[in-house]
Amino acid sequence: MYCKGVSLMPLLLVTEQIDGFIAWQPYPALAEESGIGRQICLSEDLPPAGRWEDHPCCVLVARTDLIKDHPDLVRAFCALNIYATEYIERNRTEASEIAAEWLMGNGNFTLGKTSVPASRVLKRAGSTLKFVHEQSHGWMGLARFFILQQGEMLKVEGYSVSDGKANSSEDIFDFQPHQDALEAISIEQTSSSSPGRRITTPSPLDEPVCIGYLSSDLHHLPLFVAVKKWAYFNDTYGIALRPIDERQSRPSRLELVVSGRSVGEIDLIPANAGPTVMTLMEQNCVQLAYVGIAPAIGAIGLGADVKVIQPLQDGGSGLVVSESSPARNWTSFVSWAGARSKEGRPLKIADPEKGTIQDIMIKEALKEAGISVGTSLES
Repeated sequence: MYCKGVSLMPLLLVTEQIDGFIAWQPYPALAEESGIGRQICLSEDLPPAGRWEDHPCCVLVARTDLIKDHPDLVRAFCALNIYATEYIERNRTEASEIAAEWLMGNGNFTLGKTSVPASRVLKRAGSTLKFVHEQSHGWMGLARFFILQQGEMLKVEGYSVSDGKANSSEDIFDFQPHQDALEAISIEQTSSSSPGRRITTPSPLDEPVCIGYLSSDLHHLPLFVAVKKWAYFNDTYGIALRPIDERQSRPSRLELVVSGRSVGEIDLIPANAGPTVMTLMEQNCVQLAYVGIAPAIGAIGLGADVKVIQPLQDGGSGLVVSESSPARNWTSFVSWAGARSKEGRPLKIADPEKGTIQDIMIKEALKEAGISVGTSLES
C-alpha cells in the first residue's frame, strides 16, 4: 500500500489496516517502543544477502546555479555537515536529545491511548543509523542502481536499464564542493592557525538562502545538530548556523557565520515529503536541501537543475510487522506471507511511495523470495 510518506503507518498498523510496513526512522523505533509492532529486519539486511550494505538514503543537494555563483557558500555548508556528522558519531546520546527537541519539542509520540517519550524513541532509532559524509564504493554502486531503477519507472531516456547506461551518475552528482571542504579541513587540522582559517568566508548574501528538509525525518539530524550546537561549531571550527531567535525549539531563521563574519540569512523550509522539497528546488524557492536520494534522482532525471553534493547517512530503514505477527525475522516473514497467501488473505505492507529507496529494496527482497506483489493507494 503506497502511503505518500510514512507518518500514517503506525496508525494503520495499530488499527489493523495493514500487517506491517517498511519505513525510515524513527517510525520503526516508534512501533517497537509503543508496543504495536516489531522490527524484524533492517533495510541493509534485506535479501539478497549483502546487496544493501551501505545503501544510500538521504543526501545534501544544491541547485547548480548556487554551486556556480556561490562556491564558497556551498563548500562552507559541506564543511559544516562534515563537522556535524562527526559530532553525532561522538555524541550519540546528546544527538538523540537534540532530535527529540527538534522533531517533537521534547514531547511524546501518541498512538491512541499509548504515549511514548520522544527521547526514548529517538534514542532507539538513532542506534540503527550510521551518519556519513563520504561516498563508499558500495554507496556509489547502489546509487547507480537506484538511478537505473528511477529511469525505468520515469521512462527517462539514458537512465533505463534497457539502454545500458549506468554512467548517467555524472548528471546526478557533483562531489567537488565536498572534496574541497575535506581538503580545507585536512589542512586546517594539521595547522596551528585559528579555527576556520582554511574555510574561505563566503561573500555577503544579497538575499536569504533557503534550505529545505523533512520536518519528521531523523535522517536530517546533521542539520539539527549544526543549528543547536552552533556555539560549539563557531568556537571550535569558526563556522556556524546561529539562530536569530534561540528561544525557538525549531528555529527557522538563521545567520551563517564564518570566521567571525556574518555571511547572511539562512531560512529553513520544512516539508512533509521529498518530492515536495524537490519541487520547491525546481521553483527556486529552496536552494539547498536535505532529502532522500530517490526523489533527488527522479527530479534531476526529469530536468531539475540540481546536484547531489554530499551523503548524509547509510541505511536507516526497517521492516516492521504487527506485534501479533508470527514473524520474527525475514525467513519467518516469508513463511507467514506464504501461509496467508494460501488462505486467500495476502499480507498488506505499507510502503512510502513508488520509486522510493524503501520501495525498491522491499520489492527486490520479495522478488528474491519468490513472492509476487500487487499495489494499492492509501486514500
